Amino acid sequence: MKKYISLSITLLIVFVLGLYWKVFHDGLSNNSTDWGNFGGYFNGVLTPILTIINIFVFVSISMKISMLDDKRADRESQGQKDLMLMQFRKIEIDNFEKVMDEALVPSLQLAISKEALARPIILADMYLQTFLKSKLSLFNLSEENEVTQSILKLKNEINCYHKKFIGNEILDGNDIVNLLELKSIIVRGLQNITIKSTKVKYGKS
Repeated sequence: MKKYISLSITLLIVFVLGLYWKVFHDGLSNNSTDWGNFGGYFNGVLTPILTIINIFVFVSISMKISMLDDKRADRESQGQKDLMLMQFRKIEIDNFEKVMDEALVPSLQLAISKEALARPIILADMYLQTFLKSKLSLFNLSEENEVTQSILKLKNEINCYHKKFIGNEILDGNDIVNLLELKSIIVRGLQNITIKSTKVKYGKS
């Protein structure tokens, strides 16, 4: 753009000089009055045109600066939203692990009472039900997604585990191991979703 503006101004000056030279003179004058008239003509013709050009350039530059500021503000705003989303996801993943661990790896304090042991299992089942209803959107999970299906499977297996627990059935050690492995698979899946979404938005590889 600078190139075209400079070229336009140069051609304009040449045109004004050429026009004056052709109409009023056959050569350079030795009369100071002629030079004064020439200066007045030059100033009167070019000043309004150059003023218009300056206004146009100023407006164009201002619009570009404004557009750049808007884009930068949008990027900063989106960056803050992405950061908040990552924080919410991390909080939810940590909460998921905490609830599951309390249900599947109870503390010694809970071991003194069967009712106390059963309570975290019930809470884990309720938490998974809530997660399936209201937390899937936080991770952009569809109902058909593998992670969603794993969460549904974990909920069903915890429900079965709770029924065995309160029914005085014999609990196989593999029941807990399988539930913990399934929990780990879900946590890794949620973490991968968070990491991949960040790579896509910011072009990381």
